[in-house]
Amino acid sequence: MPTWPTFRVNGPVTNPYLENITTGEFLYITYTLGVGEWLDIDFKDKTVLLNGESSRYYTKSGTWWMLQPGDNNVRLGGTTTGSPSATVSWRDAWL
Repeated sequence: MPTWPTFRVNGPVTNPYLENITTGEFLYITYTLGVGEWLDIDFKDKTVLLNGESSRYYTKSGTWWMLQPGDNNVRLGGTTTGSPSATVSWRDAWL
């Protein structure tokens, strides 16, 4: 079954986006993360939190997408001169 992912995006990065290459869907964030800052993005609860506390929901555009059964290719993009990273988490889902 499809399942909802959560992401932690670590700066530095300007206007990060998460792409599910498997489905062609995007979630864009219009925001600049500095070094040591992060966004927690929960696709099920539809939240975007800066450093785990302050809502940045208003910075979001695009689609709250799900991971599809099997392998999914996911990409973090944006503008940076540093080394941003993202960690994805999910729970297996089945009937």
